[in-house]
Amino acid sequence: MQDRVAGGFPGKLRPAVLIGRRGRFTLAARRSCGAADEDEQLLLHLPNSGRLETMLVPGSTVWYLPARTAGGADQGRSARSRVTAGRAVLVDVPGVGLGAVDANALAICVAGGLAAGGEGHPFGDCLPTYQAVRQEVRVGARRFDIALLDASGQPAAYLEVKSVTLARGEMGLFPDAPTVRGASQVRLLGEMAAHGIKTGVIFAAGRPDIRRIAPHREVDPKFAQELSEAASRGLTVLACLVRATPEGLILERQLPVSWE
Repeated sequence: MQDRVAGGFPGKLRPAVLIGRRGRFTLAARRSCGAADEDEQLLLHLPNSGRLETMLVPGSTVWYLPARTAGGADQGRSARSRVTAGRAVLVDVPGVGLGAVDANALAICVAGGLAAGGEGHPFGDCLPTYQAVRQEVRVGARRFDIALLDASGQPAAYLEVKSVTLARGEMGLFPDAPTVRGASQVRLLGEMAAHGIKTGVIFAAGRPDIRRIAPHREVDPKFAQELSEAASRGLTVLACLVRATPEGLILERQLPVSWE
């Protein structure tokens, strides 16, 4: 299969041995680069609010992007990321392989695939015609992951990307924990669609064992209900597989969405 788009990381990833979670957005790990410092522990920023219980397996290898040293390039980082040794990006899940745990990186990869256009993304005619892609777009007090722009530079559609990290067999499930924010987002997108504004949700599977995706009704029935109602109002619901490599993420193909 031909690779779609490689979303390269802004630096070389380093491996560490995962110890466990230390907070909602923090991991503890042990350096694995040699006997001299194999017992040295470090904290890593985890850019994902999900539980990730089936991915964050103690003893597995976590790949992280090291924090930059002090200087101007570091000043814009959050307080949380400044006190960590870097950002966790990938985890080598036992029996599964490399999976992406950085929700931001998944959204960037999808945006990059859409920006490439043509053969660069696998969604075919499921999205409206567009000429450019813009990330992190604000409309009033709201922020959207992606805006597709028409030839005049005006938004043709607004999209949200959801990171899927939980799998049961070949089924990817979102969310893996109740998400009030996620339910509110899809409700808003549905309301916008009902008023003629093109909107969409793209579920990005960041692990290689997922073959289809469904809303996780058991964990968050409210999100599943809001998603279904928004879809009935015109919200486009799509899913895709993103392959993780130590060099970058690759947007591979569209996945089916199950509503059962």
